Amino acid sequence: MPSRLYAFSLPLIFFRSLEWPVRKPVFLFNHCPGNPYTSIHWWTCRVPTPRTTFDSDFSLTPTLRRDSASIDLSYSHPQPTPRVHPFDQGGTNRVKSKAGFTSCIWAVLCLLYTLGTYRFFSAKFRFRERSQSSSAAIFDSTYAQWIKTLRRMCSLWRLARVGCGLLLPLSIALLQLSDVSQTVFVRTCTITTAIFAAAGLLSSGSYLFLRSELKNQGMRIKWVEASRHSATAESIEFWTFLALPLTSLFWAISSCALTIVSLAWTKQNGIFVESDNAYIGGGIFISALTAITLVHLYKAAKLLEWL
Repeated sequence: MPSRLYAFSLPLIFFRSLEWPVRKPVFLFNHCPGNPYTSIHWWTCRVPTPRTTFDSDFSLTPTLRRDSASIDLSYSHPQPTPRVHPFDQGGTNRVKSKAGFTSCIWAVLCLLYTLGTYRFFSAKFRFRERSQSSSAAIFDSTYAQWIKTLRRMCSLWRLARVGCGLLLPLSIALLQLSDVSQTVFVRTCTITTAIFAAAGLLSSGSYLFLRSELKNQGMRIKWVEASRHSATAESIEFWTFLALPLTSLFWAISSCALTIVSLAWTKQNGIFVESDNAYIGGGIFISALTAITLVHLYKAAKLLEWL
């Protein structure tokens, strides 16, 4: 009986071996104790086709089964890592270009909003490089400079808080006058004064109240990076938000002065006939200014890691 089994199995082994490029025949003899016959276990293991886009490393690892005396041969290989096609990088480049364009537009808006007053802060409060022999000395020098710079900026923030605190009630009082409320230009200037005074009062009060949070290492690193790369959009944004109280005070004083000059040259008991375009233009200007100011306040709070 075993000889017949071997005789029938030899042609089968030959024909199965012809499929070697696609499948690899594996046959194992399993002899169980007490059984006079020897059984042949057949199965095939598919040989994976090598690919040029993956780094294949196939190896045969024998595994001993505990429930029987047979040995299982199986292919084990690490998970292939697909390579990124060169054409797939176009989306990443487009995202980077859009982010860079948005940063440039925001930097231009910061420049127009401050009218270059951030340059005063950048020139006066920037980090000064000093030659030190050790990294500990450089760290101590940077920390000492930042603390000293922060004290000097706090004095300007206090000045902005006092000035904006005076201009805010003044602008609200001017709105109670009939000559101001009935004239579109004068009313727009007065509301502008109130908006800038409120922004300066809120930003300066927040900076002074949380000035201990500005002494951390994160703000010090941002200050050093903004001082070394003054032409980048991040540097312009950083100095713009530090100069936000002083910028708001400057704009509030300018709009308040324009309001007073307009009232001085306005004829009393005069009849003003203003077109609808003046009302629409004044409303659009006030709405846009309010939105831009709120965005600057939000970005300043986010930059200083308070949100």
